[in-house]
Amino acid sequence: MDTVSRRKFLRLAGGTAASALLAACAPQVPAPTAAPPTGAAVPTTAAATAAPAPTLAPTASAQAANIRFSMFTAPPWEPFIQKYMDAYAQRQNKVSVKFEPFDFGTYFTNLQTGLASGDPPDAFLLVHFNMDKYVKQGAVEPLDAYVKKDNYDLSVFNPTSVNFTKMGGPMYGIGWSIDSSGVFYNKDLFDKMGVPYPPKDGKWDWNDYREKAKAMTTRKADGSFDTVGTTLWLNMNTDLPVDSLYANGGMQINDDQDFTKTLIGEPKAREAIKFAMDLVLKDQVAQKGDSANNIQWIEQFTSGRYAMHWGFVNSTANFTGTPFKWDMAPIPVSPNTGIRKSSPNPNSYVMASASKNKDAAWDFLKWLGDGSEENSPQAVWARDIGQLVPYSALNDKYWLLKKEQDEGFNRSVGLSSMKDHWRYPHFPGYDEWYVALGLELVKVWEGTDEDKAIDSAVAVGDKILKENPTPAGWVFTG
Repeated sequence: MDTVSRRKFLRLAGGTAASALLAACAPQVPAPTAAPPTGAAVPTTAAATAAPAPTLAPTASAQAANIRFSMFTAPPWEPFIQKYMDAYAQRQNKVSVKFEPFDFGTYFTNLQTGLASGDPPDAFLLVHFNMDKYVKQGAVEPLDAYVKKDNYDLSVFNPTSVNFTKMGGPMYGIGWSIDSSGVFYNKDLFDKMGVPYPPKDGKWDWNDYREKAKAMTTRKADGSFDTVGTTLWLNMNTDLPVDSLYANGGMQINDDQDFTKTLIGEPKAREAIKFAMDLVLKDQVAQKGDSANNIQWIEQFTSGRYAMHWGFVNSTANFTGTPFKWDMAPIPVSPNTGIRKSSPNPNSYVMASASKNKDAAWDFLKWLGDGSEENSPQAVWARDIGQLVPYSALNDKYWLLKKEQDEGFNRSVGLSSMKDHWRYPHFPGYDEWYVALGLELVKVWEGTDEDKAIDSAVAVGDKILKENPTPAGWVFTG
């Protein structure tokens, strides 16, 4: 079973607040029953594992190769996924694809079962926090020979998306989604309270963020929050704490060496993490994470009571239909360096090394990564589902452009922040490591001293690194 269990992920998703990876669906549907991975926006309902899996037969070929494709999904996505699955079937007659969808809560369990039995899907989706693990297991096929054979053009992808799939040299995946960070703000609330908006030109730092949050925070007669300055996810995987950590010149791990030491206790990293903690503990402009609620940040910002949300550009889909006006500004810079760093959250389609039809699986992977046609997967994802994809040209052409035209949303924030991506730790034990760190850090909400919580997280992290050694030459090039 995958080491990030549903239980463990749910614990992270509130208190340590793992961000939601895919939220790209309609706003008036129920919340998900299982936490999605970090990186994009949240599927608002979970797909039924018993849902019929369509078999997309080629138009005409008795010798068509049969392959299986699996990914986690949700009902609001499925018509769009079906749309590009149908388009693939119509454009060729050599490959027949059976689509096997799962909700996130059961997806990796089913994937591991298939791998253990020697019968995994030929192509499947992996996310940033566990891709290294599957590569180390030997479950994923290197793609370099296929790329070279077809002269497959990787220059059209965002470099972060391509580089992320390279471990120990070889390339293992084709980009599916990517993200970046921005500060969403409630324009109506700012107007009501007479506070200037966060600056669109990005000329602000952590201190300015804190002061705006203070100005936007009010209390009821009983001392409880009325309006809240900012949402907060305290975790070691995404957004405010880690964006700040890298912007301040810190690192999470010695990922340019041998992946043996957790570095969040070093002065620059520690200062950034304490900045995040202090938004709750000292500044009192944010609330403690609720470990029982994995989508608290959606509920918080859409309630209209929260002034700002530092999070993924893909969260735009979650906030569509709110009864107030909002926009986005660049995340603040570190006051010490003048630099901002943005969460990338790259995720990829891969080929199973056990696939019996690798050429067919490669052809389908190429299609999944294609953005050249109106109904190709990347175009559909960017246009109809509303999510950042590895093709910057499609982000600019479809979803963000439409958002700007329809609602005045500042799309330049999302597009420009992609150039400021920080480096994801890239080692096989990452998923277990970042979860454990987060669970230690949130003990500050229970009264543990900030420095002691960080020290404890470092000790736990180093123990996990020792127990999960990274192979020699496990190179990260992003």
